Amino acid sequence: MEATTTFNKLRPTDVPMERPRWAYLILIAVTIVVGLASRKYDSLLPPILQKNAGDILWATTAFWIAGVVFRGKATLHNATLCVLFSVGIEFLKFVHTPWLDAVRRIPGAYFVFGHTFSWENIVCYAVGIVLGVGIEAAWMLGSQIVQEE
Repeated sequence: MEATTTFNKLRPTDVPMERPRWAYLILIAVTIVVGLASRKYDSLLPPILQKNAGDILWATTAFWIAGVVFRGKATLHNATLCVLFSVGIEFLKFVHTPWLDAVRRIPGAYFVFGHTFSWENIVCYAVGIVLGVGIEAAWMLGSQIVQEE
């Protein structure tokens, strides 16, 4: 009863929660598949998403991963970590050393590190993180409503 009262006084993003690891692993897998499909079938998307869907979903995937790693932390905590991580990765694109450029040439690593800095990417990362926060907040609120019934 006390948990419900506390929950109602806080925004959903402030409440620490125990995330079901299996559900977040599924979210990660689905988001990666959709992100890769958005690159392959980009011509089917609206023009603004043709280039940006992958970057948006990259950040959403990072948010789901944070949910697995920091599963007991508040949504806002995980979102903040994802913003710092994604902006850090973007600014890392200014760094070009032989070993880092070699890592970037590895196909899977390219999707994580990229190679060219873009302010547009930072906006996409913010949108992707907000998407993850929105889905998680809706999930939390839906779970709260079901528990109260």
